Amino acid sequence: MAYAAEKALRCASCGTAEWEWAESRHSYDAEHKFCLGCYKKQQLSQEREVLPGTSVVLVKLSLRQKAIRIVGEKRRARREREKQKAERDKADNLKGESAAS
Repeated sequence: MAYAAEKALRCASCGTAEWEWAESRHSYDAEHKFCLGCYKKQQLSQEREVLPGTSVVLVKLSLRQKAIRIVGEKRRARREREKQKAERDKADNLKGESAAS
């Protein structure tokens, strides 16, 4: 009960209570804090259209799901490296042909 009353006094956005600021206006200072979970939630919200009534939540992945995701990421990275190498090779071949002319 006391916890609920204390929580009700706190700002839902920043987590501070008015009485903390009344004691001193220098009680807190703002700083940037990176949270990977918040980053992933925001990234997903920006990548896909969010329908009314939906929210982005974090779900714990099973070991199998983690493995599938890791393998997929590695495959995408390998394809990207191969694509970049092919583009470099093509550019080098064009340079070689123009130099030979």
